[in-house]
Amino acid sequence: ISNGTLDFGSGPGFIGAYNAASQGTISASLAGSGGITVMGNSQSLKLSSTTNSFTNGLYVNNGRVSLDVAAAANNNDVTVSSFGELTSSVEGSTAPAVIGGLSGTGAVKANFQGNNTKNYYLRISPASGSYTFDGTIANGAAGALLHISKNGSGTQVFGTNSTGTYTGTTTVNAGTLLLNGTFSGTGAITVKNTATLGRTGSTAISLGGDLTFDDGAKITLSLGASGAHSTLTRTGGTWAFDATSQAFTFDNIAAAVGNYTGLITGLAGTETGLSDIANWSITNSDWVGTFSYNSGSVDLNLTTVPEPATWGLLAFSLTTTLVLRRRRNS
Repeated sequence: ISNGTLDFGSGPGFIGAYNAASQGTISASLAGSGGITVMGNSQSLKLSSTTNSFTNGLYVNNGRVSLDVAAAANNNDVTVSSFGELTSSVEGSTAPAVIGGLSGTGAVKANFQGNNTKNYYLRISPASGSYTFDGTIANGAAGALLHISKNGSGTQVFGTNSTGTYTGTTTVNAGTLLLNGTFSGTGAITVKNTATLGRTGSTAISLGGDLTFDDGAKITLSLGASGAHSTLTRTGGTWAFDATSQAFTFDNIAAAVGNYTGLITGLAGTETGLSDIANWSITNSDWVGTFSYNSGSVDLNLTTVPEPATWGLLAFSLTTTLVLRRRRNS
């Protein structure tokens, strides 16, 4: 379908692409407000229009859907089923293929065609809310590299069953990216100002590439009772923290007070920003965190901020002590 508009109206749209010899291509504009589901295809379905206007989601039920231009998905949220695959065939780093939030249990990869070592880019950009993808994220055919950027104010979770074997870069420009699966094989990761990278649950994640937290970037982890917590582990690469004051935010913090050993492990001790660990901070109100570095490990001592009544009692006690001292001296 090479021209015109394929308009599904207000109802859900369904596309079945079953072609035995080669991939199918839709370069006509896709329109409609009920979302589009690709039912299946024997090889690949390429979306190539720069003027797609459909809304309410793209669902890859079966087979492969290739985003061939930056606007192919029209910023829609994308769900990839366990039998589906989403690929980016866009080479421009400044204008990558853009989707909203990513969900499902299928596969996300770089370009599927040809034997090349080119770079392909996918931007995940949920405006709000939280999305979980529990599938495989990988490079493409014969060396094609996948690069992922996270934009938007929302949260993208790569779930506990997800695996990241792509070796391209990961850039967290905004919002939160949680790596809850297995991502030891990924390439360099950069977390920009105000953005957040982390992990939830009481497990560790091993990262073997370069990891850089720009000034103002945050780390998020989970804290539990009895010292349980999630962990970032360096297995290779060069890591650098906020040179001014690395900030942390914690979930499940209501159950957490005490010493937490090994929030970050495997460090060399010479990482940028680590010498300033005394100024590291937490963003959670009503708690005070003191960080320390010990033999490759960043540890935390967490205490609660006294209630206002406690502050008043302390102030009263101090005032009374001073008055008594003055009376004795007089």
